[in-house]
Amino acid sequence: MKFTKFLLAASAVASFAGVAQAAPAPLVIRFTGSSAFRGSAHTAIANLLDAAAGSHVEAWDGTSGRDKATRAIFTGTLNINSTPTYVQIKTYWTGSVGGVKAVTGNNALSSAWLTNSGTGAIVDADRAYETATAADVAMSDTYQSSTLYTSPGLTDQVIAVAGFKWVASKGAPVSLANINNQQVKDLYNNGAIPLSVFSGTSGDSGISVYALGRDPDSGTRLTAFAEAGLGANATVNQYQPQVSGSGTTNTGFDLVPQQTVSNLNQIFTIGRGGYSSGGNLASALGANCTNTTGYGIGYLSKGDAATAISYGAKELTYNGATYSDAAIQEGVYTFWGYEHLMYTTGIASDKKSVADQVGNQIKNTDANVSGLKLNTMHVSRPTDGGDVTPL
Repeated sequence: MKFTKFLLAASAVASFAGVAQAAPAPLVIRFTGSSAFRGSAHTAIANLLDAAAGSHVEAWDGTSGRDKATRAIFTGTLNINSTPTYVQIKTYWTGSVGGVKAVTGNNALSSAWLTNSGTGAIVDADRAYETATAADVAMSDTYQSSTLYTSPGLTDQVIAVAGFKWVASKGAPVSLANINNQQVKDLYNNGAIPLSVFSGTSGDSGISVYALGRDPDSGTRLTAFAEAGLGANATVNQYQPQVSGSGTTNTGFDLVPQQTVSNLNQIFTIGRGGYSSGGNLASALGANCTNTTGYGIGYLSKGDAATAISYGAKELTYNGATYSDAAIQEGVYTFWGYEHLMYTTGIASDKKSVADQVGNQIKNTDANVSGLKLNTMHVSRPTDGGDVTPL
């Protein structure tokens, strides 16, 4: 039914354009960047297309649902300058920092953009990609100035607030319940510290807690380190669990091996890298740990933290504060950042219109899928990790 409705919408666009029985080639616009806010972005795009024409076609990779997909493709009609326009919006969520780098450098991204014209989930074997093509728009959990990719300066719209959580491995003891910014610095500078630092019990000094996290492509990583005072682009030591039993049991921890992060075109030495997605980090934290193996701690977006917790991982308080929307809005909980939408000053006017509509739809309506609306905040901060002060 949905596809039939779309065909009718496409036919209407064709008639409007004076082309009988065939839709024109679509205006294609490509979004990349923040995986933490992909749920809000996909929801906003779908709602915009439905509002304009009553229906659209969408497909995405993987089987975890549209709003957790790394790639998606939406086809339908959108009003641009009061003109119904046949559009195709493609997304590829690499991570905030990688998104900023891609748009500032106009980098062609390989295996990024789906060409599948069907609907629903696309399993790995059935994915089809277009040739390497640059992105038009980046979404980022961080300011451009916090990244290493500051030139050329991008047009930046702050559209929402993204909250993050600290999460401990499945099996973590009751005594591992909170992490403060000093412990974050000790943990990630060293890679591992004794459980006694968290529990206050000397008998726990022989049990290790390991630092887990994302690769440097990630805005969640940058936000976590900026918030704790490590420095947005700090050099740290991160581990990964040795898993067995379909990834459900941990038998120990190893430093992350040397890693190539293709979206940044960089090689990171042992311990400097991390997981390429929040979903993979959530799975790692869901592997069961014991006093013998030690425990892991990692940082996740709100959505990925929910996934980790569903696997049995444990949400931690931060500086003694429990995550909640109200705690962020009032300044009690400070592990959060602004969500940004960015593009170059030279972006084509029709693509700019699409980007602005998506940004406004998130800002005004769909921010709460992945985070919080700006107009609900009673506090602000000037920079990533900056002081939180009342409005």
